[in-house]
Amino acid sequence: MIYSNLLKKHYSDWPSLEKAIEALPTAKARGNVFEEFTFAYFTIKKQMYQIAEIYPSADVPDKYRKAFKLGNKQHQDSGVDGLIITNEGKSIAYQCKFRSGRVKPTYEELTKFWSDGRYCDYCCTVANSFAVSNLSDKHEENLQILAKDFDSLDQEFFDQLYDLVNNENAGKNKVFYEPYDYQKRIIKEVLVGFSVENRGKVIAACGTGKTLTSLWIVEAMKAETVLFLAPSISLVKQTLEAWADQAKIPFTYLCVCSDNTVSSNIDDDEADISVSQLGVPVTTNINEIAKFLDHTKGKVRYIFSTYQSADKISEAQKTAKDTFDLIICDEAHRTAGMRSNFSLALEDQFICSKKRLFMTATERMVRPLLKRHLEENGKVIFSMDDENVYGPLFSQYNFGAAIKDKTISDYKIVVAGVKESEVYNYIAENKHISVGDLDNNEKTTTAEILYSKILLAKAMGEFPIKKTISFHSSIRKAKDFVAENGNDISLSDVIREFNEHITEDNLFIDNINCQLDSGSRAQILNKFKNTEYSVISNAKCLTEGVDVPIIDSVYFIDRKKSLVDIVQACGRALRTQNGVDKTAYFIIPILIPESSVAEEILNSEEFEIVYNIIQALRSQDNRLEDWINRLNNEYVRTGRIGSDCTDDDVPIIIQIEGIDIKQFSDELYVQIATVNANPDNIRRPTTFGAGERKTGHARIFKTIGDYAAERFFSSLVDPTIKIYKDKNSKCLSIADIKIDNNNISHTYRLGLIEKSGKNYSLTPLGEYYLSGRIKPQDLFRKQMLRYSNSLEDNKIARTLFPTEPVWKCSKTWK
Repeated sequence: MIYSNLLKKHYSDWPSLEKAIEALPTAKARGNVFEEFTFAYFTIKKQMYQIAEIYPSADVPDKYRKAFKLGNKQHQDSGVDGLIITNEGKSIAYQCKFRSGRVKPTYEELTKFWSDGRYCDYCCTVANSFAVSNLSDKHEENLQILAKDFDSLDQEFFDQLYDLVNNENAGKNKVFYEPYDYQKRIIKEVLVGFSVENRGKVIAACGTGKTLTSLWIVEAMKAETVLFLAPSISLVKQTLEAWADQAKIPFTYLCVCSDNTVSSNIDDDEADISVSQLGVPVTTNINEIAKFLDHTKGKVRYIFSTYQSADKISEAQKTAKDTFDLIICDEAHRTAGMRSNFSLALEDQFICSKKRLFMTATERMVRPLLKRHLEENGKVIFSMDDENVYGPLFSQYNFGAAIKDKTISDYKIVVAGVKESEVYNYIAENKHISVGDLDNNEKTTTAEILYSKILLAKAMGEFPIKKTISFHSSIRKAKDFVAENGNDISLSDVIREFNEHITEDNLFIDNINCQLDSGSRAQILNKFKNTEYSVISNAKCLTEGVDVPIIDSVYFIDRKKSLVDIVQACGRALRTQNGVDKTAYFIIPILIPESSVAEEILNSEEFEIVYNIIQALRSQDNRLEDWINRLNNEYVRTGRIGSDCTDDDVPIIIQIEGIDIKQFSDELYVQIATVNANPDNIRRPTTFGAGERKTGHARIFKTIGDYAAERFFSSLVDPTIKIYKDKNSKCLSIADIKIDNNNISHTYRLGLIEKSGKNYSLTPLGEYYLSGRIKPQDLFRKQMLRYSNSLEDNKIARTLFPTEPVWKCSKTWK
């Protein structure tokens, strides 16, 4: 291959080279250089693509031209730009497509290539776009290497490229990484563990290099037959790329996965790449897997698979009568729970292995009571604290240790609050905001959505954050948060209004979800990286396996109760890049009702996520655990929190205007000392929040509200009744009387209004109170003693104000 002068220059990354190619005057010149680059790319990555021979189209030997019907050398109009023969003798025809602006090649542009290469085992499209035709994804024999693959190329690759095209030793600049001290310790502890046990766990924080650590463990063990399991195709690809690049012992491999890997349930919001974008041949054919195991005996051979395809490996292993030396379960918390494809590798009856290693940042435990109940009903369930299944803990490297070593970034938990009055004032000052009837499906900006936008905007001005991902309880809510709707004020508008330094030109906002194709997701993440200020919303698809080190903040908009999900979400912002020191911010927005006191705020349902995040991080960070223990010991000993527990090491920042921060912080620390005292689970204090009242048994009595009596009237009841007075009407619509989330329901619970179709009407008692003939405290006392009402909750009738029914019931007692 003779390379052009443009390629002989020294580049540091793909965008630099791409820009140079785009500057060439003709499409033919751009195409020729990209073909040369593609040939060099494959040459450098022979291990990754298992290449035995590679030829540009003009140099394909006649025996291959004849075998694969590629035409003669004078045939200039062939759609095939090159040919690869793999170590296993498979043929891969490839075509190169370079497009300025990363424009996607059309289906028509690819059909000639697929036709000309149809006699090869595979056809590989190499393009600098984020995606090609979706029809390419429908056939496993169509492979793709796209912009995302080139964007991930590091400096070392371009050093090797420079040597190769300038006729120097292409491997002289090959760098093999050495394990860090903590990785050496993990490797040593695993080897010691396996000397006495056949199973064991490695618990290591997100972003600490578990992928390469697992490779070094394999090589240190001299394991020849290895099965690596991961929950997604993208994680399989990341692992394969890292192992192929850094393996000192050459290996042959097989990828076992399919596009059925991702859950079909949209609510799961699991996003993945297609098998074609793995860039290498894959299979789920049992005979092919068995053949691979049979024909590669005596060689170092690895199988990379998704958990979802583990049943194929199980069947193939029975045919091949082979045993793995080692199974590595990545993101091993996914194997816990009910028996499924995810758990097949746990048991020899399904997949035989001499050793098993389970690696994760977050252990998943099943509560003993639930486990016992399921087992009594004939169900098989796995919990990571069961040493018979998962083995003992071989090694641990938690968040606290990793932060101390500067392996990952430090973090702060930001409790960001805004008072209801500020949100309502903001709505009043922006006439184009529409707040409609929430029973309708109109997409309008309500106080609920708006306050979270305001708090993010403020955080972007008050903290050094530029790259934020927000987590929501559903795809719909995630989309709504960033949507540009005609009647609403957008997140972009709010951010720019609160931050003059942020403009339309340096701000990028979008949503990622499982309904987008992988090319669109890659394009969004690329814009996220390359724009100065960026926000991406999602439900769950960015929780696991996303390696974007520039993320510096995570915004938890909706309550998240899974401690595993919280840790995984936080892990997105803890990764570091090129040794750059940063602090990650985990931001929790809280809407503060007017006239509320600290105790009410801290015991509210909305505040539960604060305790959940602290609890999730406590299990990972020994520094946080030590701080909570100090709080707890001080509070038990003295009944208060002393100044020695509130020093600069406190990981929590309170960002709420209009309150006494010192007083609020002290009361919050008391709550944390109680709620988060237990390392295994959250223990609420005597005044419980709504979510913690649940016991698994349906309650007969319904709580009236988490409010002091005075604020119950001043913030909820009185403003609602005043609307009836102002409008001089006894019957009003929901839109007319809605002030916030609670005013209608609590006025109804007190018996002052009642449902009338889709409206609410004043009751006789409501009219009596409106006239001013009874004081709030007298009304409340009267209702508590003499009034009883019911409320339908999840189709179950709940009793409000239980004093009267309890009294009546007591009369029947003997």
